[in-house]
Amino acid sequence: MHINPTASKNPATQRTALTAGVFVLAAVLAWTQWHALASTRDTHRQGLAQLETMRADADQIALLRRAPQTVAGQTRTSQELLVQVAAALGAAGIDRALWNDSVPEPTVRLPQSDYRRVGTRMYLTSLTLQQLAAFVHHLESHDATLHVTAINLTNRERESALFDVDLVLRHRCFEELYWAFL
Repeated sequence: MHINPTASKNPATQRTALTAGVFVLAAVLAWTQWHALASTRDTHRQGLAQLETMRADADQIALLRRAPQTVAGQTRTSQELLVQVAAALGAAGIDRALWNDSVPEPTVRLPQSDYRRVGTRMYLTSLTLQQLAAFVHHLESHDATLHVTAINLTNRERESALFDVDLVLRHRCFEELYWAFL
């Protein structure tokens, strides 16, 4: 290989070679910087996506820590329960005078749950089986949270179609005290 000594001494050629070298070096530096920035950008996008997911999870956890709206809306006082029972008696054609008593049962906390089971024992006298069935049907069909869990029938007169009824009515209630300490 032969190098022409006069070509390198020409100032215009030297400037052109130097300018080309600078452009090549600048292009290489720009490409490496762009590649590094693109890699950093992708890492930050992944981090941002993870942050959005974590924020959504935190919002979901906060929502779950609050009392469920469907259950909170279904909590009822004893008076409200008695109004529902009176309406069911009327719908079943049962005279309210046949309703002897209602006694609240002890509240039971459901295991591994934030709910309590609330029960009420009711005493009714001189009902036909049709009246009893209509009463239970009206209670359970108009409020899905109410359930009759036990029925005891006593027939005082063997030939009569009338029964004294002892039944247990239950519903679930969200235990808000648990969440107050979180």
